[in-house]
Amino acid sequence: MHRNIGTQQNDIRFETLKDCLDTVCLQYSEKVALRQIENRNREQSITFGELYERVTALGAVLLSMGYQGSHLGIIGENAIDWITVYLATVCGVGAAVPLDRELDLDTLAYQINFSDCDLVFITGKMVKKLPELQARCSGVRCWVIMRAELCKEIPQNCTTVQELIKQGGFLSREQTEKYRNATVQPGDLCDIIFTSGTTGANKSVMLSHRNITTVISGSLTHISVKENSQSFACLPIHHSYEKNCHVLCALALGYTLCINDDLMHLVQNLTKYSPCNSTMVPMIVETIERRIKAELKEQGKEQKFRNGVRLSNILRHVGIDRRDKLFHPILELMGNNLHQIVVGGAPLKEECCRFFDSIGISLINGYGISECAPLVAANFTDYQRMGSVGRVIPGCEVKIVDPNESGDGLILVRGSNVMMGYYKDPESTGRVLSEDGWLDTGDLGHQDKDGFLYITGRKKNLIILSNGKNVYPEEIEELLVTHIPYIQEVVVYTDEEGSGIFASVYLNPNYAGPWGDESPYTYVMADVEAFNKKMPSYKRIKDIMVVDSEFAKTTTRKIQRFKVEKVHQG
Repeated sequence: MHRNIGTQQNDIRFETLKDCLDTVCLQYSEKVALRQIENRNREQSITFGELYERVTALGAVLLSMGYQGSHLGIIGENAIDWITVYLATVCGVGAAVPLDRELDLDTLAYQINFSDCDLVFITGKMVKKLPELQARCSGVRCWVIMRAELCKEIPQNCTTVQELIKQGGFLSREQTEKYRNATVQPGDLCDIIFTSGTTGANKSVMLSHRNITTVISGSLTHISVKENSQSFACLPIHHSYEKNCHVLCALALGYTLCINDDLMHLVQNLTKYSPCNSTMVPMIVETIERRIKAELKEQGKEQKFRNGVRLSNILRHVGIDRRDKLFHPILELMGNNLHQIVVGGAPLKEECCRFFDSIGISLINGYGISECAPLVAANFTDYQRMGSVGRVIPGCEVKIVDPNESGDGLILVRGSNVMMGYYKDPESTGRVLSEDGWLDTGDLGHQDKDGFLYITGRKKNLIILSNGKNVYPEEIEELLVTHIPYIQEVVVYTDEEGSGIFASVYLNPNYAGPWGDESPYTYVMADVEAFNKKMPSYKRIKDIMVVDSEFAKTTTRKIQRFKVEKVHQG
């Protein structure tokens, strides 16, 4: 059957985030914009109209305090306060510097100082750490507490977001109008984003309003959302993937964003909110998949589930979709309304896609990097090509350079989503961004005849063996966890001599292996040897190391490979 690839319903375009805020909050003023859990028995929600008034009051008071053109840091968990602060900053004050609250104090202080933050908003959860941060960040003129209800008392030298918003309400009309009428240009600096550091040191990416609005409109040309939808935000909001491709898309569409309070409560909150959509990383959806399968096994319903999938597939083949009825008990665990999850940040297993598709939830895979704000390509709501990260978004183009015999080469990107450069680092900018605008992503892949993009690995991760053979570690890692399901995490690398392939593996702690109290090494290695027989000789794993704990990860749950390799190669 012929498909019209990539025809979607959404065509939303704004030049700046200020245009977006002004337009949407007026259009949907009475509609609930944000919901968040205060505690297990209480919830807070605000309408688009209320959001606009909070943003305006906060923005106006920040201008009255002399912060026009400043860099304002934001450190905190996903919350209404965080979103209010971000929008107030970028829609008429200056540039935002979203920071990872889980960083160690040394790194956090370095990033605050390096990005020249004049003011920092910090969550009430971190007030105990504030004196040490203040001592290290003498250039910060003011510290403001978000979610003040989460701390016992406000330090004497600080104020709160609520207090500033209250003060903004008492400003003169002239002062308020100064913020409302502030000029924001598409090319203005909007964000300074620190990359997650999966392959080494963080970089400070400068994103303009144009970069971010290109990604918003690009996302919405690929991903369709039902009218009056509720979406579920569970990834760290400081990361450009969650903020730009989800939170700001929700704003642009005028639909309700439900904020998860803790990953430990994720399934419980899916049931509470009953959202239609969400964005996640592979590790989260794989965890949900394992939980569902574990419950099916515990209840003795595995065969019943397999029979249901077979029946569903037969019906779907003739145009009848009964997944909502056949798998109602499973879907009920996630609110019984979830129909699509946009997945990015790491490779997505085909088996996981098939499982969620079988129960009626579409996993939409995409690809991007922080330097592209971050979206480059995505599959479509109504058409996904298995194994692909989709087609390039409007306003962006891709070319593959120096392809090998399989067609895989270095991925270059050019377009209005590409960053302004690295902050205060022209040398690094020059290494990745050419004079004619092509960005070296550091990723390897190819495009098929229909323009669908496939990622095969990272240039930095590429293993070149002493015999000259090139090996993509990501390929072997995906095959290994598919062949040996009790391997939960794996990092493949080589030694300094490039003598062969090695792997560090972390086993599923819930798997009761045959090794009992003995070391699992011998048993796991036997399964690895069986795996090796299916692989070309140069891709076979020479030896493994079984580790006792999960690998170090970023807050978006991506393994920090360089840390693993440093430990296990040392």
